[in-house]
Amino acid sequence: MPIGGTFVLGPDQTPIEGVQQLAPDTEGAFEDYVDFLVEFGFPEIDDLEVIVFSKDDTEVLRIDAPEGGFTDAASLLSAYQDALDEMQAGEAALSNLPIGVHEDGEGWQEDPDTEEDGDAAAA
Repeated sequence: MPIGGTFVLGPDQTPIEGVQQLAPDTEGAFEDYVDFLVEFGFPEIDDLEVIVFSKDDTEVLRIDAPEGGFTDAASLLSAYQDALDEMQAGEAALSNLPIGVHEDGEGWQEDPDTEEDGDAAAA
């Protein structure tokens, strides 16, 4: 499991103390995560450097922010759609996966002691 950043679990994930989670009545679509970030207000969308989707500690999809960052929720959703369009058919479904985001200046680190932990994503 990656360490650092802000994590948001899907609505069907097992809750983890201190980790934000989508409401149970959401679908777990990426739009739900973006809405959550906008409503939660932290981190700011324009501060995001990368979003990583993972399943069983394996990176499934990575969205790097463009030069200058994402300008708003619409630009983040557009980058997500572009990333999906680039994926080959038949790859892992991305709905209801937990996500994590990193803000400017934060690095991405893998925590070697959590290889057997459950699903998680960080960016």
